[in-house]
Amino acid sequence: MLQISGITKSFGPTTILENVSFHVNTGEKIALVGPNGSGKSTILNLLSGEMLPDSGSISNSRNSKICYLRQGITDNSMSVEFAASSVISGGAVALRKVRRLEALLSDPDTGDDLFDQYASALEELDRMGVQQILDRLDESLRTLKLTDVSFSLPVSTLSGGQKSRIALAGILAADPDVLLLDEPTNHLDLPALEWLETFVNAYKGTCLIVSHDRLFLDHTVTRILEIQPDGSVQNFAGNYSDFVELKDAQRASQLEKWKSQEAEARRIRADIAKQKEAANNMAAKRKPTDNSYKYWAPENTSKVIARRAKTRESKLSRFESSETRVEKPSQAWKMKLDLDSANRSGDLLIKIEQAVVGYSTEPIYSALDLELRFGERIALMGGNGAGKSTLFKLFTEELKPNSGSIRIGTGVTVGYMPQETQNFGDSQTPLEFIRAVTDITDTEARNFLHFFLFQGDGVFTPITNLSYGERSRLTLAGIVVKEPNLLLLDEPLNHLDIPSRERFEEALGQYPGTVVTATHDRTFVDNYATSIWWLDKDGSSSTLKKFIDRRDLETSGVLA
Repeated sequence: MLQISGITKSFGPTTILENVSFHVNTGEKIALVGPNGSGKSTILNLLSGEMLPDSGSISNSRNSKICYLRQGITDNSMSVEFAASSVISGGAVALRKVRRLEALLSDPDTGDDLFDQYASALEELDRMGVQQILDRLDESLRTLKLTDVSFSLPVSTLSGGQKSRIALAGILAADPDVLLLDEPTNHLDLPALEWLETFVNAYKGTCLIVSHDRLFLDHTVTRILEIQPDGSVQNFAGNYSDFVELKDAQRASQLEKWKSQEAEARRIRADIAKQKEAANNMAAKRKPTDNSYKYWAPENTSKVIARRAKTRESKLSRFESSETRVEKPSQAWKMKLDLDSANRSGDLLIKIEQAVVGYSTEPIYSALDLELRFGERIALMGGNGAGKSTLFKLFTEELKPNSGSIRIGTGVTVGYMPQETQNFGDSQTPLEFIRAVTDITDTEARNFLHFFLFQGDGVFTPITNLSYGERSRLTLAGIVVKEPNLLLLDEPLNHLDIPSRERFEEALGQYPGTVVTATHDRTFVDNYATSIWWLDKDGSSSTLKKFIDRRDLETSGVLA
C-alpha cells in the first residue's frame, strides 16, 4: 500500500501541495484528477522518489518496485535503452555509469579497482531492476510493434508516439509492483491506446494514473482522487463518468442549499427593515392636542420593536458567520474560446485528385482522392506514421504532390496547429507573441489572452517557463486571434486538462468554419466530429477511408 501523509511541497514562494494525505491500496487502479497546475505530476514525482517533500511522509509498505511513465522524454540526446531504463527512478543514471565504465575497461591498462567499480555498478543495475529491463526490452519492443528500433537509436529520431511506446516498453519489461502513469495516452494512436487499456486492466499491481483521456479513465480506474483548490484530496468511488455524475449532484445539492440560505437571509433582512421602519414611525408620533388617542403610541412600544430588530440583526450575523453555512458553488474556470467570427469561404475548400505524395521513391500516398467542404468537422485518425501530418502539409501547401492535382478553394484562410510545440519566434512572453501575430493593442491582447487563462501578470511570464499545457493554450490563442475559416489541428488536446478539453469541444461546436483535427481522444471524436477520415497504411503507402462515426470504424475491421 502507498500512504501519503501531510505532504507539503513548494517551489520557491509558490506552494503547490499543502498537507495532502491519501492512500492507495495494493492492486487498486486510481485516477488523480485536477486542473493543470494543481500538483498531479508533483505527486507522481514524489511517489517515484524523483522529488522529496518539504514536510510530511510517504510510505511504501512492501518496498515495492515503482515505475514512472512521465509526460514526455525531455532529453532527446539519450538512446532507446536509456529512455526505457528511465522509467525507474535513477535508472538512466545507473546505466550511464555502467556504459562509461565499460568504455574505460576497453583500455588494456585498466586497473583492478575499475573492475571492482564495474562489478559494483552491475550489482546496482540489477538491484534497481534496470538489468531486467535490458534483458526483456527486445521482446517488449516487438510487442509494441517497434521491431525496427535498435537499443542505440537516439530518441530524437523518433515520433512522439514512438517515444511514448519506448517508455511503455521499459515498463512492460520491468514488470513493476506499482505503476505511475502521467498522461500515458499522449501521442498514442488508436491501436496503441487500446493495447494500453488492455495492459492496464490486466495489470495485477497498483496503478496511479494522471490522464485527460476521459474514456481511458472510464475503462481503467475504479476510484478517483480529486485535488481541491485548498490542496486537500477528495475521494470518489467509481470511474470518471461516475465522478462527473457525483460532482454534478454535489454541486446541484450545494446550490440548492445556498439558494435556501440566501432566501432565509433575505427574509430576515426584510423583517428587520420592516421592524425598524415600524419603530421609527412610532417614535415619530406625538400625542395630539385634542386628546385623541387614535394615532398615539406609547414611547416604550417603539423601543420594544427596535430591540426586536436588533435581536434579529444579531441572529442574521450569527447565521451568516456560521460554520455550517454553505458557500455558493464556484464555477470552474475554463478557457473561453471565441471561434464564431471566422470569415466565410467557398463551399469547396480543398479538392485532391489522384495525388502521389511522398518524400522519396516510396510515396506515402499513391492515389489520394478527397474533397473537404465548408462546415465539415473531420476527425483525422490512423496509426502513427500513416500520413496525418503529411496531409496537413498538403493542405497548408507546404508540400506539393509528386503528381496528380490539389486545388485550394476561394477565400480559404488556414489556421494550423502542429503536433510539436510551436516556435514562438523572438517573443519572450505571451503578450509579445500575440502582439507579434496580429495588429492589436496591449490592452486588447491582454483581454484576449485572459480567455486562454493568461491572467494578470501571467501575460508577462517567460514562454520558456510555461508548462506543456500553457504552451498549447498559447498556440491556440495565436491561431484563433487571426480568425481563420479552416482550422487544421494536429493533436491539439495533448497537455490540455479535461475542463479545457470540454470547453474546446463546445467552441468547435460553435465554430462556423471547417475543422480537421488529428486526434485519438475518443470522447472528443464522439462529441464533435461529423465524420472520420481513417488513414490505413498498407506497406509503405496509405489510403484514406471515410466513416460516419467511431462505431462504424470499430466494426469495419481496420483496427484488427
